[in-house]
Amino acid sequence: MLREKLGGHTYVDPPIRMFGAGIHKHLSDMNRLNAYSRAADLVVIGSITRESNQENAGDRLQGHTDTATLNSWGMPNGGMDSLGNTAPFDNLIVSVAGKSIDDYLALYHKLSRWGKGIELNLGCPNTGGGIMSFDIPRMIELLEEIESVSYADSLSDDDPIIGVKLSPYSDPGQLKEVANMLTCYSDVIDYVATCNTFPLGKARQRDTHTTIHCGVTKDRGGVSGSALREISLGQASQFVEHFSAMDSSIEVIRVGGVSTGKDLLDSQLEGCAGVQVVTAGLVRHHVMFDIMDQYVSLKTPHIDPVTRDFRYI
Repeated sequence: MLREKLGGHTYVDPPIRMFGAGIHKHLSDMNRLNAYSRAADLVVIGSITRESNQENAGDRLQGHTDTATLNSWGMPNGGMDSLGNTAPFDNLIVSVAGKSIDDYLALYHKLSRWGKGIELNLGCPNTGGGIMSFDIPRMIELLEEIESVSYADSLSDDDPIIGVKLSPYSDPGQLKEVANMLTCYSDVIDYVATCNTFPLGKARQRDTHTTIHCGVTKDRGGVSGSALREISLGQASQFVEHFSAMDSSIEVIRVGGVSTGKDLLDSQLEGCAGVQVVTAGLVRHHVMFDIMDQYVSLKTPHIDPVTRDFRYI
């Protein structure tokens, strides 16, 4: 369904390349957003909340590198009414995060057709309403409501893309349970983005001070960047396995530590339809071009010195 909604392109090679939620939290820098939209297949805006949301006070980000990072921004944005009626570029998806099911439904009604589609952020630790990724009954309740609403959308020619972004699951049994549950809504969900930041990580500097200073989160923040590279690949691999076993049409988009062409190739080899880049994109504005250049180099055929056959490195 995802590939069909992207204009019928198979997107098998190369995989779909997306900038994930967090790079552009709002529409304040249109020139920068335009550059990102040209570099990727899709760009995710947000996360956007129902009402305006102020950023947390204090030093909310650990460093500006594309390595392991902590953040406690708190999803600053102007609320769903701040985006206007139509996306400024044709490849934007809006990420939404609610404190309640009513919030998500209001956001869906308002923004599902704002751009190319909508990504339900169910894994953010900053909503104040608990992390829905770990509450399967609440996810079912939300998806039942979305399914009933989206049925009317399916009767039109421009169905919105619908994605779900999830937290990392340390319990493989729970991950399988979530995958099996999501399969029941494969007529609604086009992709699963895995995984969001790991909640409430903490780090200290050599002088013993914490690396971020945010009273609301007690100097803790979501872990992202390279610390999630192996975790996100493992999470994505498991979801691909379970969706395949259930013959589900839901695609898997890997997010977490993606910053190189090898990350893109690794994701493809695990069966992912694509990747999202976030932390590396905040640091290196040209990262998507670097990723593609490296990916093409890895995919370039070489002659095997023994068999004389063409092979990929």
